[in-house]
Amino acid sequence: PDESVWGALLGACKAHELPHLRKVAAQRLLELTPNMVGTYVMLSNIYAAEGEWG
Repeated sequence: PDESVWGALLGACKAHELPHLRKVAAQRLLELTPNMVGTYVMLSNIYAAEGEWG
């Protein structure tokens, strides 16, 4: 799958509260698009909403 599929899966994991799958999707997305700022912003928003800072 390409980055758009992993990004969609990451968003779905947030919506359906699937932290284990979210980690896999996030890792794969970061591997595919390490310089894409939007990926980091999305992850930051997800972690902030879940209170997972640090």
